[in-house]
Amino acid sequence: MFFGKRKIDILSKKRGIAGRLSNFTRRDFILDGVHCRSIEGVLQSLKFQNPNEQQIVCGLWGIQAKYAGENKNWKEDRILYWQGKPYKRESAEYQKLIDYIYKTVYEQDKQFQKDVKKAAKYRLIHSIGKTDILDTILTEKEFIDRLTMFHSIL
Repeated sequence: MFFGKRKIDILSKKRGIAGRLSNFTRRDFILDGVHCRSIEGVLQSLKFQNPNEQQIVCGLWGIQAKYAGENKNWKEDRILYWQGKPYKRESAEYQKLIDYIYKTVYEQDKQFQKDVKKAAKYRLIHSIGKTDILDTILTEKEFIDRLTMFHSIL
């Protein structure tokens, strides 16, 4: 499927599309009435059970967003939350939530739409991404799958 395609390694410190497709990129969007400033902020907020704390974390972007959830212990019970609702990390419901988050950003952020469209001609990777779902809230595969799920509608 990707044979012959040049690859893009998505990393926040890179320039152009490789950097802008990072979850750290500042994006202003509304998710279920919550003002969010980055995909990373939303993802890290899932580690917080309290919706008020989630709103604060959703308002962060960049490295601040990543560090906001860094010390939250979710791996033991493998439960994440959105607006008070629990999601088992390894569940299909959680995958639907992640789809919903990315679709919401795609619908509201024109630059994200443009970058996803440009990225369709490349093989996307995230070399610093993890592969074990019990070790990360978003694996490299889950991340890349979300960025490429829009290619069928382009």
